[in-house]
Amino acid sequence: MRKANTLAYQEKSFAFFCTASFFALCLILIPWLSSYWEQVPNTDVTYITLSAGRMLDGLRMSEAYYDTNMPLSIMAQIPAAALAKFTGIPIYYAISIYALSLLALSLAAVAKLLTYFKELGVEQRIIILSAYLYANTMLADYDFGQKDHLLGMALFPLVLTQILITRKTTLPNALKISVLAAGSFFILIKPHFGIVPACIFIHRSLTQRRLSVVFDKDFLWLAGMAIGYIAVLFFFFADFLTIILPDVITYYASDISEKVVATGVILILKAIVPFFIAQLFFKNAPSLISAFSLITALCFIPFIMQGKGWAYHALPADMFLYSTAILLVSYSIYASINALRKPKIPSITARAASFILPMAALFALVIKSYALPHTHSYTHADYKNTEFVNRIEQCITKYRDDCTFIMLNDVLNITQELQIYTGANNALRFPYQWFIPKMLNAQKSLDEGKPSTLSQEELDAAINKYMKMIAEDFERHDPKLIFVAHIPNPANREKLFDLRSYTIEKAPELFTPIWDRYELEKSEMVDRLDYMYAKMPGEGLMRYDLYRKKENARIKKEPGQQ
Repeated sequence: MRKANTLAYQEKSFAFFCTASFFALCLILIPWLSSYWEQVPNTDVTYITLSAGRMLDGLRMSEAYYDTNMPLSIMAQIPAAALAKFTGIPIYYAISIYALSLLALSLAAVAKLLTYFKELGVEQRIIILSAYLYANTMLADYDFGQKDHLLGMALFPLVLTQILITRKTTLPNALKISVLAAGSFFILIKPHFGIVPACIFIHRSLTQRRLSVVFDKDFLWLAGMAIGYIAVLFFFFADFLTIILPDVITYYASDISEKVVATGVILILKAIVPFFIAQLFFKNAPSLISAFSLITALCFIPFIMQGKGWAYHALPADMFLYSTAILLVSYSIYASINALRKPKIPSITARAASFILPMAALFALVIKSYALPHTHSYTHADYKNTEFVNRIEQCITKYRDDCTFIMLNDVLNITQELQIYTGANNALRFPYQWFIPKMLNAQKSLDEGKPSTLSQEELDAAINKYMKMIAEDFERHDPKLIFVAHIPNPANREKLFDLRSYTIEKAPELFTPIWDRYELEKSEMVDRLDYMYAKMPGEGLMRYDLYRKKENARIKKEPGQQ
């Protein structure tokens, strides 16, 4: 009886120690939280949230937020946009509140779901949760709140739930429905991540020898949400399907780097290493090691499919990768101690070692991350003191709510930030001119007689289409300030390109009268460090021309415009 009480006390104390260690990790992440709260938000997240605000205002996507992202990416940011719109708090704080709230909910769901994996000890559940927390905070860094990050935070608990459903584990309905609903919604932001639940369904069908998995709750939720989303697209976003999507496929999505494909294949091969280690050397290892290893590999397939090589595309994979790695290290330590128990070492001691060492490594990783340059953020206060912000604020003082601006060739990716820190409206519907590189490269190939992705007729039609849209934005919003960046020409890196000259060259009948309304105020060389905490290796200064509306200039309003 005394021995049983001693073991129970040891188990309780050990559980308390593991839980306290997790909260200690949360404490040392407070500086990261403080930094994130005050840092300039990710430019992609900012644009999508601003687009969500335009969606709330009932504006059409093709006329107000002509973006490469699917409508669901924008719909997912509606809570942040609504929070800013209806409470009046700055949109950058609304973005942070929303993303942090989703992280808290995801952590709570993962923590609860892990308790249903009975083969896991408390120490293993805590290290998985700790690795998941690290991957979602310091590892995400500037991309915290990105669409792939939000997707990953929903996918991880969805996978745990699907595995438990496969095991026929009884879960509380509120927990199961919440996770399935959120997972089914967010996974459609990037539908190619559907390969993960699809493989789980195939595994369930094969191991249980039944085709009725199509009637399981997780399948019904995912299928129902997909069907509902398709219906929403056809009824409410027909312009995205018929106008924007064909252009995205032609000018953006088709640009897949061979280097990214090669990198993705290497990452997949690395991701399945834990699976083979667990299968060959640790027959009694937790099954989540093998499951997470294979799911990591599956998550790298969408990374390849997107073809851009941006770090945030790998965030969902990273969440599983870090959880796999730390669980494998933990079990390796435990198994090694058990194999070498001479004299016999108490099991609680082996478990403690298998927890303390990986957890200490995670603590060290967090502390080391604080010393890296990328952890020193560019704050709201910093941005409000930048020259472009000050210039727009002068415009606001003069024109009040009628101050709008346009940023052409935004190589710094600062257009959205200028809008949220000044309140001035960005008159262009595009986040940036993402269609230009493909058009310039196509023209170069045609001029040189080389194979081109576009025929001359297709290219001329595209130029005509986009010039008209840019001109429409000028006429509709009457911008008072124009920022024109001179960037390396995508088709000839030795020459500079600016969209002002390009518009006059390609559509003089539209843009000569437009540009006659503006006068050059000044040209200046801008350092990226003036607006961000870091810049690209070897990057020099960039020239920006600032044009202002002439005092007596008038525009011809379209019928029905105010």
